[in-house]
Amino acid sequence: MAVSATGNRAGKALRSGAAILAAAVIAAGGAASRAQSPPAAPTTPPAVIAFRPGGDSGLAQQPPPAAGYPGSAIPTDVSPFNIVRESGIFSPYLRFKIFSRLPSRLWFSSATESDQRLETNVFQTSHKKHADYVYRILPNVTAGWNFTDHLTAYCNYFVIKDLFARHAAALDPPTTQSLSTGVRHDFDVTGKTNLQLDFQARELWQASHIRQADLIPAINVTRVLAPGFFMFGATLLQLRGREPFQGPGREIDPYYTLGFVLRRGNWTFVISDTLVNSFRRKNAVPAQSANTMVADFEIFRPLSRGLPGAVGFIRAEPIWNWDSFNLPGQSGFDFRLYSGVRLSLSKPAYNMAINRLRRQLQEIQEMERQPPPGKPKAQPAPEPAAPSG
Repeated sequence: MAVSATGNRAGKALRSGAAILAAAVIAAGGAASRAQSPPAAPTTPPAVIAFRPGGDSGLAQQPPPAAGYPGSAIPTDVSPFNIVRESGIFSPYLRFKIFSRLPSRLWFSSATESDQRLETNVFQTSHKKHADYVYRILPNVTAGWNFTDHLTAYCNYFVIKDLFARHAAALDPPTTQSLSTGVRHDFDVTGKTNLQLDFQARELWQASHIRQADLIPAINVTRVLAPGFFMFGATLLQLRGREPFQGPGREIDPYYTLGFVLRRGNWTFVISDTLVNSFRRKNAVPAQSANTMVADFEIFRPLSRGLPGAVGFIRAEPIWNWDSFNLPGQSGFDFRLYSGVRLSLSKPAYNMAINRLRRQLQEIQEMERQPPPGKPKAQPAPEPAAPSG
C-alpha cells in the first residue's frame, strides 16, 4: 500500500513537471549564486571577492610611490580570490523571473564597492609615515558559461580608483584596471568539502607607462564546519611578465590564504590572512623582492530585507611588509580601517539544478515501473500448443 501511494504521488509530480522544475530552480537559486560566484572577482576583502574575490601615471615624477607599488594598490587588491559572496540584490524568485529567458548555462555577477578608509601609512615606508583619508570606488563584473555541471569558462573586468584627501598629487593619478579570462573546475570531495581548480590569464593596467600581464593558476578549498560556519584556504601562483601569455618574465608571486566565515542571522563575519612572497627580477615593477602579509577582519549585513545584495560593512586591514631593504612603497607597517557599502547583482547558472531535477524524475519513473513488494511479477501467458498433425 505504501508503494502504491508513492506511485500515485509520483504520477502527480510527473504531471506537474513544469511547475516542479521552476520551483526547484528558484529554490536552488540562492545556493547556486554562491557556488557560481565569479572567480575572479577582485575586491579588497575576501568577503567580496570572493574570488578577492582581484580587487586589487605620473608615478615617474613621484619618488615614493614609483619606488614601490603603483599608487596605493597592495598585492591582495589586484589578485583574484574566489571565497564568499553576498546574495544578489534581488531575491532568488525575482532573479529567476527576470533572467529566465537567458540561457541556463550563462551566469554573471556584478559587485560594486564604495568605501572610505583611514590609512596610517599611505606611502608604505619604514620611517616618516603619512596618514590620510581615502575614498575608493571598485566596480567588478564577471560573466561565464557552464560547459558541464562542474566546468566553466569566464571573463572578468574590474577597476580600482582611490582619491586621497592630503596626498592627491602623488597618489591620485593611477587608475588600476584588470581584464582577464579563465577556466575553472569544481570537485565535490565530500558532502562538506569542495575543491576548485582555476587558471586565469589577465592583463593589468596601473599607469600609462606600466604594463603587467599575469598567468595565475590557483587552488581553492572550502570546508563546512557547522551550519553557518565554514573555513576556506587558497593558494595561487602569479606569474608576471610584460606581454600577455609571456610567463614569469618579471616576477613570481605565490599567495597563501586561510580564513573563516561565520553567519548569524543577517550578520556575516569574515576573518582571513594572506601571505605573499614576491620574487622579482631587475626588470620588474617594482624591482625589489619582498614579503607581505595582509589580514582582513570584516563584518557586514544587508541594509534592507528587500535588497539582500546591498550590504554595509566595516573592515580592518593590517599590513606587514619585510625583507624589502626599507624600499618606499613596500616597507613598514600600514593599517587600513574601511567602512562603506557594496552592491551585488548576479544570475546563477541554472543548468546544474535542472540536471539534478531530471535525475530525480527519472528515479521516480523507475520506481513506478517496479512492482510493489510481495507481489510477484506478471508471468507471460504460455503459448498455445501447436496442433498435432
